[in-house]
Amino acid sequence: MIFLPPLIFESGFNSDWHIFRKQSKQIFILAFPSVVVSAALIMLSLKVVIGYTDDYFTWVGAFLFGSILSCTDTVAVLALLKEVGAPKKFNSLIEGESLLNDGTCMVLFTICA
Repeated sequence: MIFLPPLIFESGFNSDWHIFRKQSKQIFILAFPSVVVSAALIMLSLKVVIGYTDDYFTWVGAFLFGSILSCTDTVAVLALLKEVGAPKKFNSLIEGESLLNDGTCMVLFTICA
């Protein structure tokens, strides 16, 4: 809750609204389902594969942990894309996905906590 709001603000401030709006369908497909599936897979691997009992991780706690871990950081990728001179559409797609990915992680964390 300390580091995520500045990252979300920076991504939202630097994204181009017109390109974001045109690519919103692809961005939503990349952001929301992938974060939820990733958090669910981490939850299942903690509870089923590793076998943690409810004394250590409850199902909600395991999903909370999964929502924290599924939040990816794309700062280095975005810096590399700007350095190489990648097309603005591709840069906007990655930045928009990062923005909604961080927002989805924050929502999942808030729901579980």
